[in-house]
Amino acid sequence: MSSDMPTSLEICFSDLPDPRVQGRCDHKLMDMLIIAVCAALCGADSWVAVETVGKAKETWFREFLKLENGIPSHDT
Repeated sequence: MSSDMPTSLEICFSDLPDPRVQGRCDHKLMDMLIIAVCAALCGADSWVAVETVGKAKETWFREFLKLENGIPSHDT
C-alpha cells in the first residue's frame, strides 16, 4: 500500500483543523490521530498506552504512515 494513498480514517478526519502552532510540530496530526484510534481499538485507555501500542506496532504503522520522526511520545 502506498503511503500516499488515503485511508478511510484520513477521509473521516480530513476536515479537522490542526490547532497546533505551525512549524513547531514534529509529527503529522493525521499520523497521531490514526495511531490513537488504532490504539483505542486495541484497548489503550491512556496516552501512555497509545504510545506503547504505537511503539509495539511501529513496523506495521510504517507500512502506511511516513512517521518521519518516529512514534510520538505520550506527551505529544
